Amino acid sequence: MKTPLISVVIPAYNHQHFIGPAIDSVLQQTLDDFELIIVDDGSTDDTAKVIKAYDDPRISYTWQENQDAFNTINRGMGMARGQYISILNSDDIYTPQRLEKCLQAIEENDADVVFSDVIPIDDQGSQLNDPEFGWNLWHQKNRDYYFKYADVYTGFLHGNYMVTTSNLFMRRQAVEQTGEFSSLRYLHDYDYIFRLMLACPGKVHYMHDAQLLYYRIHG
Repeated sequence: MKTPLISVVIPAYNHQHFIGPAIDSVLQQTLDDFELIIVDDGSTDDTAKVIKAYDDPRISYTWQENQDAFNTINRGMGMARGQYISILNSDDIYTPQRLEKCLQAIEENDADVVFSDVIPIDDQGSQLNDPEFGWNLWHQKNRDYYFKYADVYTGFLHGNYMVTTSNLFMRRQAVEQTGEFSSLRYLHDYDYIFRLMLACPGKVHYMHDAQLLYYRIHG
């Protein structure tokens, strides 16, 4: 098989209502040189049924006993063959140009890692646009702190404005230098971005003016 340019890793767990839109958002990318690696972390609902309904040679599906998100992501990244690795949680959604724009940004900025701004959505996929919504207030404070100091590392000392592992787009060597996600149930993304910055100093770029990911906030 031809080596793909990008490996997209989806860790999936009990998201039968959301995994379809997540997969669709990858298959409908404007850049199509990718493989889609889906690792099912022991789902007990119809997640597997939804995934298996897709017939696309770029998709690979693996099932495992439940081991938590960090282990699931690690397994998927270990299977990746691409020059770049991108993560998408099974309830989030890529915008159609995400892979194309992330690839462009990582090359233009001589970066090893890029992440964008996000668009919060609810369980029905509706955008949560109210600036007074609690999550939006939290996220805007983190962004304001980044803009105040214009420094990626300093910004992360205030809060996780990357928001989620779904927002990571990385060169393969950055992943190899950083290693696996740590066994932290809720903060593995926050831990990992600090380790990426330490492993790739000056090579983590924030696409602050581009909203390229729909981040789902559950009720």
